Amino acid sequence: RAMPPLNQDERRLNTLISGPEKVSVPAKTERLVTYTLKAPSQHFIGVISGGFYVTPENDSSTNKSASGVSFTNRFAIGITTILRQDFKTPNPPLLAMTKAGIGTINHYAAVQATISNPSGNQFGDITSDYALSKTGTKKALITGHFVGQAVAPHSFFTQSILLNDRKLMAGDYSLKWTAKSGDFSWTKTLAFHYSGHLPKNTLQPVVNKPKTKAPDNPQLPWIISGIAIALLLILTGTWGWSTWHRRHNQ
Repeated sequence: RAMPPLNQDERRLNTLISGPEKVSVPAKTERLVTYTLKAPSQHFIGVISGGFYVTPENDSSTNKSASGVSFTNRFAIGITTILRQDFKTPNPPLLAMTKAGIGTINHYAAVQATISNPSGNQFGDITSDYALSKTGTKKALITGHFVGQAVAPHSFFTQSILLNDRKLMAGDYSLKWTAKSGDFSWTKTLAFHYSGHLPKNTLQPVVNKPKTKAPDNPQLPWIISGIAIALLLILTGTWGWSTWHRRHNQ
């Protein structure tokens, strides 16, 4: 069954919850404040999830460290809210890869895929695998494996796989994506063109090069043997001279 389209504003909790925005509570007192949660006027399948936050007024305080780095402390109480309307209509989890390409994350080059959850379902325990190859070939140039992922209803996120020291030439590529959650699985392959250009502020990864082994010296065993023989001759000569000198004195 196709899910009916929803008004985006009608599935945001800040438009569904009404009540006072500010409440004054004197010290050592209690006050009961009522908020009304109104269901969307349009029928929906799945869940609407979010949070109800309570924050003190003027609650932020900024501190500055000796190194010049500043940070802000904030305090809030969050109440998780999940709104469900239909418990009968089947609502299986859905996932889709909608975009693939080469981009950057934290200024480092990466293969990137946009993963979307078009359903009103909230689920987790997702395992995803990615394989990048040149279009028309089966050899995987870059792979990625991720476990324990979760998605919110009607959401999307970008999955990144760092290139590290791997260089990609300009050309056509294909990204194959497979994912599984429980008994449900999805797969899709998207083709894209990579121009070979990245933003100017892209950083180069730090590669730990293996330590090079010193070249073998074929004369080293002979040198060690010569030194050992010389020491043996010196010790033998010293012992012989000491013995002769002791007998001569007697």
